[in-house]
Amino acid sequence: MIDFYLPPAPTFLHRALKTSLLLVFSYIPINFEMSEDKIVTEKFSDEDFKDALQDFINDLREGKYGLKPLLRADASRIRKSLLSKWGLEFERVNVLTISTGYMKYVEELAKEGKLVEELRRAFSSISDEGYVEDSKIISVPMLNKLAPEFMEGVRVFGGIYMGGSVPSRMRFSRMKLGVHTACLGILGLWSTLFYADEKTEHYLFPNPKTLRGLIILDHIKGNLKRVIGALRGRPFMGYWTALLLTSLLTAETPAISRIIEIASLSKGEKRDDIIRQSLILFNESLALFADRLEENTRLKLITLCKRILDPDLKDIVIKISKSIILSAEGVIDPVRTAYNIARYTYLQSNINLEKTIGLTSRDVNRIVEALRYAWGKIKAGG
Repeated sequence: MIDFYLPPAPTFLHRALKTSLLLVFSYIPINFEMSEDKIVTEKFSDEDFKDALQDFINDLREGKYGLKPLLRADASRIRKSLLSKWGLEFERVNVLTISTGYMKYVEELAKEGKLVEELRRAFSSISDEGYVEDSKIISVPMLNKLAPEFMEGVRVFGGIYMGGSVPSRMRFSRMKLGVHTACLGILGLWSTLFYADEKTEHYLFPNPKTLRGLIILDHIKGNLKRVIGALRGRPFMGYWTALLLTSLLTAETPAISRIIEIASLSKGEKRDDIIRQSLILFNESLALFADRLEENTRLKLITLCKRILDPDLKDIVIKISKSIILSAEGVIDPVRTAYNIARYTYLQSNINLEKTIGLTSRDVNRIVEALRYAWGKIKAGG
């Protein structure tokens, strides 16, 4: 067995590293067990990890996951640590250069038969000083992109709370990373960034607290790809629609693989900060609704949710999304939801808008049936 120790659960670094590791393992694939503080895997070979990392990076480059995060604020640190060690100090500092350098580094370790043992060492422990063992291999200062705290309740000026009764006074700049934790953390950001502008970045992280098994990794990878693919390049326009869209896109997969959350960062000159608390895009009753809904109607709702950027449809999409979610939760009657949807479709006089929205009376009846089923299951205890 191999232990991969994770940063404290409230931190941004925890999510980036956990996501990256889970995705790489999904390409092996491998049996594992995950708790809040570590991932324990069965033993794998140097070739297993090397090939899995290559497949993961290929998918990143082909646009099957998120957008490329910019690393301008970390350029000097990355150049002086990673790129100089790899002989790439004159190359541009970006995720393409880092992924190329890291892949070559991993290939060399695999040829020498040292990869698995070095990974075991790199992730063998984490303390207030960071990943000390990994930093002994190639020392990387804490990167701005990986440093934001995640929960306001555990913030310490210039640092993060690592546990215990008194928050650590450690500063981000003193926390150590290494070649594996830094590179895999950056790949984790690349796989989850779905929108960025001059001031903000929005990430989607799969974030179950505990996890185990072999098959579940494929579900996590598939669900993240589907949701990222739908939101990629789109600004975050509303929680209601994002929640409904995620439930529909992940239909008929295990509930634990559908726990996805949004983290939003404000970009600063010297550091990034969390500007929105974790928003979980999972709701049990809504998941039951999505699973029950007839496939053709489900696809129509997915298409409608994606049209939230259309100024003529934005308000309608949000209202329909909110009505469906509140009905799935038992807050309003499904009949009321049916009326709300009908008002914007076949009961109005704008034929062009009706065609654009695409929902018919048959679709509305299917939505009502699925809502009643979901709420009935919740009342009956699942």
